[in-house]
Amino acid sequence: MINFLISLGLITIYSETIIVQMPPTTTIVSEKPVESVVEGLASYYSRAGCLGCSPTLTMANGEPLDDNKLTVAYNRAPLNSYIEITNPKTGEKVTARVTDRGGFERHGKIVDLSVATKKALGCGDVCKVIIKSGYIK
Repeated sequence: MINFLISLGLITIYSETIIVQMPPTTTIVSEKPVESVVEGLASYYSRAGCLGCSPTLTMANGEPLDDNKLTVAYNRAPLNSYIEITNPKTGEKVTARVTDRGGFERHGKIVDLSVATKKALGCGDVCKVIIKSGYIK
């Protein structure tokens, strides 16, 4: 089905995003979820501050920062979506909600974890993580 729509010029693929150009009355439901797996370093953020930044008390999705919720600042998944984060060193795995964006990539990090997420993963101030996103939960 996807190859057929590509041949008709109705689908354009950019990295992991599929854009479908169809009349407004047509709906296509994906038969297979698009998933992304990224590995890199995570830092954390809290009301007390974070490594290399000073977060606002309001997240990009409009909610207040809550150190006790399993949330993350992540630039590669939609706000309010869920990502699965694994600490390969401890084997701990957490599903957290994307509530914020961040400039942490310029510091070599791929995600900022809330205090609760950091603790659940058994991370220190910085740790290596594997992130799986796309159709989680």
